[in-house]
Amino acid sequence: MTLGGGYAQQPLYVEFIMNIEDLIIVDVPHADRVPTKDLSWKKGAFFPAEECDRQLLIGTLEDEGHIPEGIRSVAVRPKDSKAGTAVMIEKGPDAYRHLVNVAVGMLDKQLGEKETIEGIRSNWHNFTESNSFEDAEKLARKQKFGNIMQALFADSKAVRAKVFEDRVGGNYLRPVSSEPAVAARNMLDIKPVDRILIIGEKDGISFNTLKTIDTAFRTQTAAEAQIGGIVMTHPDPAEYEKLVAGITTMKKEKKLKGAVTCMPYEEAMEEMLPKANFVFNCQPMDNGVADNDMIERVRNRTNETALFVNLKGVPVERNKTSAVWNDAALERTLFVEDMQRQANLDRTHNERMRALAERAIENCLASRMLGRQPVRDRLLMDPTDYKKFVSQAGTRPRPDAPKSPIDHAERPSDPPHLS
Repeated sequence: MTLGGGYAQQPLYVEFIMNIEDLIIVDVPHADRVPTKDLSWKKGAFFPAEECDRQLLIGTLEDEGHIPEGIRSVAVRPKDSKAGTAVMIEKGPDAYRHLVNVAVGMLDKQLGEKETIEGIRSNWHNFTESNSFEDAEKLARKQKFGNIMQALFADSKAVRAKVFEDRVGGNYLRPVSSEPAVAARNMLDIKPVDRILIIGEKDGISFNTLKTIDTAFRTQTAAEAQIGGIVMTHPDPAEYEKLVAGITTMKKEKKLKGAVTCMPYEEAMEEMLPKANFVFNCQPMDNGVADNDMIERVRNRTNETALFVNLKGVPVERNKTSAVWNDAALERTLFVEDMQRQANLDRTHNERMRALAERAIENCLASRMLGRQPVRDRLLMDPTDYKKFVSQAGTRPRPDAPKSPIDHAERPSDPPHLS
């Protein structure tokens, strides 16, 4: 099922199959303190929607008796503990809200991760299509959980589209990292035809920076490689030799996406620094000779559109920019503080997106409780206004809606249900 763009458009309909009030979920984290590691009790009664950071099990209230007392006795409410750190049992609308939160990525370490919903889809396919089941068993599983899953996939897709992936409307998640190289890559619009110079420090830091920047060249074509690419260098000859050896190995193992070469330091300063689109300097600042030398080189570069990015500050001052660099006041130069400032702005932006996602999830739940499909174009309305809108003008099943294979005589006809 796919959702329509709004009430004015022709929506798709599905028969009501399961009463949302009958839903129950069990969220069991993978942790040693969980009272039981044997979850065999779930088989035949529950659908294991997720099995990575947690065991997220979906069932109906009639399945509640299958849950061991050892699980029920330690269960807490979500408001009392972060999901994934304690056993939780939810029922009815609260259970459905929890499901959508998980599917959308609201409970992941990184907000909005796609891997969660992709894992749930894969588990659903295995649960209903595995060749180890008879056809009757497959049908029974689809009948029991099909409508829940259909609604879950549709609602999570709608929320993600409106809040996490709508770049035109300005609602999208921004990548956030406290690692300067990653933060710089996220900030900058690096293209496969750009010329990059990386001035390395210690080999580990140099290679980590290279791998981070190299991701911008993952789609680089052979023609683009003739124009753009990455040049690595190092002021210390011994460290430079390590760079050469390491990059040779990475190329043999095909770990690099773009065109990467090495160039001795003075040669790189003379040839690459003036014409590079981006220069990433991994060398620490010293408030002395090294800083003054680099500043003078940067000041004399001929590419006026180039950007010089300092990925390190003064080590003993928590990577703060040195006074020498601050006094130089060079244009088109970024410092660690700039990356940190941007990361904080991105975190604030993402928290606003989280709040919008929570609102959209509540509106999806309101639609389901009213027996309607969510109206995607209205998901960011105030929940009170949205509920009024759906109550008065929400989508309803057409008389010619496709029939479900479920025996409708066994389905509750009046209470809130999923559509």
